[in-house]
Amino acid sequence: MAEKSATKSKPVVLPMARIKTIMRSSAEITNIGQESVYLVARATELFIQHLATEAFKQDPETTDTLAYGDLAEVVNDADNLQFLADVIPKKIVVRDYLRMVRQQEEEKEKAKQQSLQEEREDTDS
Repeated sequence: MAEKSATKSKPVVLPMARIKTIMRSSAEITNIGQESVYLVARATELFIQHLATEAFKQDPETTDTLAYGDLAEVVNDADNLQFLADVIPKKIVVRDYLRMVRQQEEEKEKAKQQSLQEEREDTDS
């Protein structure tokens, strides 16, 4: 007779069917057990809880709201969360973005002119 686990599993809030669908989308996975779906759901919930807790710590005066800027700050500051940098980027003002683009274009142009100058010097020699 098989023994049942003495530990009770907590119910998960995330939809298990959706998680299973996402897991099936990987070509490498053929069989997915309910236990693994539960573990992925539970781990995801714990990760979200950790991320939210860290974001709340960013602004100690706010107790009832979680702002996007706080999440972006946590992702930007924590090395282990850098994989989320493209998903939760730090917001910047359009003026600053345009300035950054202009600087990059100027740097490219300088590098191009420098390489042309070096080519001319090489052909003159």
